[in-house]
Amino acid sequence: MTAWSLWSLLSGILMLILGLFCAFSPESALMTLVIWIALVFIVVGAVGIWRYTRDYERKWYTLIPPILDVIFGVVLLTNNLLPYLTLALLPIMMACWALIKGISQIISAFRFKDVFRAWWLPLIMGAVSVVFAIILFLNPLESMVTLTVVLGIYFAIAGIMDILSAFRQ
Repeated sequence: MTAWSLWSLLSGILMLILGLFCAFSPESALMTLVIWIALVFIVVGAVGIWRYTRDYERKWYTLIPPILDVIFGVVLLTNNLLPYLTLALLPIMMACWALIKGISQIISAFRFKDVFRAWWLPLIMGAVSVVFAIILFLNPLESMVTLTVVLGIYFAIAGIMDILSAFRQ
């Protein structure tokens, strides 16, 4: 087995495990995402504090954001209510992003209608994004769970394909 095949097999197994986890335990997968967000805040804050100690000028106000990042990350990890609040806000933030992105794509499609022959592609993508945003706004938590299950199925299929390709090489 070549190194490429071995990496393909390893990535396939990891993708399959992640896919099954997301598909069969979407609520746990979403809570795991919140934990990762908290850890990212802590790491980003710690790096910011470290950079402050290396900064020549050391302006006190540049230390505030990294300290707040660390505090927020720790609170997110230790507070029983805050992860659920974060989980509840995540679909709303995604809905806002999808709505803005969709409207922007629709406007761009019409602006470039005379220049771009396939102008209808961004129009369709924009419409899909707007519909996705509306669904998220109307039913945020259930939409996130469904999205996690669909993502899990995708990861599982991608993992199986990687595993199969590892044995074909």
